[in-house]
Amino acid sequence: MSKMRVLINGFGRIGRAITRINLAHEIFELAAINDINPDNKNIAYLLKYDSTFGRLGNEISSDEENLYIDGKPIKLYHKSAAKELDLENVDILIDSSGIRENILQIEEIAESLQDKRFIITNIDSKKAKNIIFGVNHELLKEAETTVSIFVSFL
Repeated sequence: MSKMRVLINGFGRIGRAITRINLAHEIFELAAINDINPDNKNIAYLLKYDSTFGRLGNEISSDEENLYIDGKPIKLYHKSAAKELDLENVDILIDSSGIRENILQIEEIAESLQDKRFIITNIDSKKAKNIIFGVNHELLKEAETTVSIFVSFL
């Protein structure tokens, strides 16, 4: 069975932490990253050297179009709005941008793309069910297309 293909929208602290967790546990295939930071070398540097989580042991590099993790290319986009993202070859969009307009756009996209799943890492969504693992995760149903996951590094 192939792994779910994921696009991370917003590659700040939370987006990079999700990537690090995935590298450790191989949960999904990271297909693409969208971040408003136009400097791909800086994106690679911030993933490799984190002031909280330390240096990442994986080989990290970039070029004009991709981030490379251990030689595997991951497409980098620099779109300012979630509605501009190409989700054709993606199963799940994780929005960790923290931008309210993106949440509203994702809620609209979710209504028209029932075969996709959306995870929002902040709880500003009016339509997404707010899930905190260990507290109310049993409320999560397979039919959910959009959920808001509480993330804390405390």
